[in-house]
Amino acid sequence: MGTAEFFVGVDLGLRKLAVVSTSDGRINKFFDGGYVRAVSEKYQALRKRLQSKGTPSAKRHLKKLSQREKRFRTAINHKVAKEVVELVPAGGVIVLEKLKGIRKRVKVGKQNRRWIHSWNFAQLQRFIEYKAKAKGIKVVYVDARYTSQKCSKCGHISKKNRKGQAHFVCERSGYQLNADLNAGRNIVKNYLASLEGKSGHGEASPSVWDAVNRADVGSVGCAMHG
Repeated sequence: MGTAEFFVGVDLGLRKLAVVSTSDGRINKFFDGGYVRAVSEKYQALRKRLQSKGTPSAKRHLKKLSQREKRFRTAINHKVAKEVVELVPAGGVIVLEKLKGIRKRVKVGKQNRRWIHSWNFAQLQRFIEYKAKAKGIKVVYVDARYTSQKCSKCGHISKKNRKGQAHFVCERSGYQLNADLNAGRNIVKNYLASLEGKSGHGEASPSVWDAVNRADVGSVGCAMHG
């Protein structure tokens, strides 16, 4: 497969910090958000403890804690961006989602709301951009609305397609897939649809989606380590 046909969609979220899916379905990589969420929760617990004390010493430690947490987030974003770019050959295309509304699209409970609102997704995308540019990889942005509700196989859109946070089952075709992986494939498809002058929100066009549907889901690697 030539690099001109190599498209990678990157879906960002809570359970999985990022999910990468290539246009032919042969490469699917998950960057688990569990580790970074657990660390963020520890920082939050320490922050509450220091804030409750309110002493000058606690305030100094609080400032240091914030700086340490910022460095942690930056390091994680660098790691994820590096591994995403390593998946793509020079001349390929990385398709990212426009971030407007991401915090509304990602449904979370109260305990995770602060985490999803504080994570710097824009920084992660910037890191992907400059690392990709250095390798000769194009980065484009697409509207990600409905990518979590749309079947990446047939294009049917429905809220009922989501069977929980992690599982996607199309009510029309019966196609089943990890929900984050399904969204990642739809991000690629929205870009391919835009090349044909379509919105990417409607039903599937075989001429647009053939490249994405050539293969079934292969093995999924987990790429976030403590």
